[in-house]
Amino acid sequence: MVAVSGHRYTHSQTDTQKAWKHFPFLEVDDLKSIIPRGSTPVAIELLDDAVLLPSYTHPERAFYIFGGEDRTLGDDVLEWCQDRVKVPTAFCLNLAMAVNVVLYDRLAKEMR
Repeated sequence: MVAVSGHRYTHSQTDTQKAWKHFPFLEVDDLKSIIPRGSTPVAIELLDDAVLLPSYTHPERAFYIFGGEDRTLGDDVLEWCQDRVKVPTAFCLNLAMAVNVVLYDRLAKEMR
């Protein structure tokens, strides 16, 4: 499932596979209101106090929350996230890259 808050997402001409048709896609005003029962909200954010991704143990039912490429998640979201994780990079990643890195890390650790 993919959920986006606000109204910043627009269907892109580059989405030739029409990915939004192949999995649940929700547009909501408040992500906290749709956290699945038993899930752990995990903020992926460049924070000094965040756990570095290589040492992070992914929860079985993670609800990953990524900020926009041009802003942080903000205190109103971070306050209800149980975990905070940082991808250790020399520079900020775009959203697609951050999602790919986190989900690959999860998969690689599950395959061990």
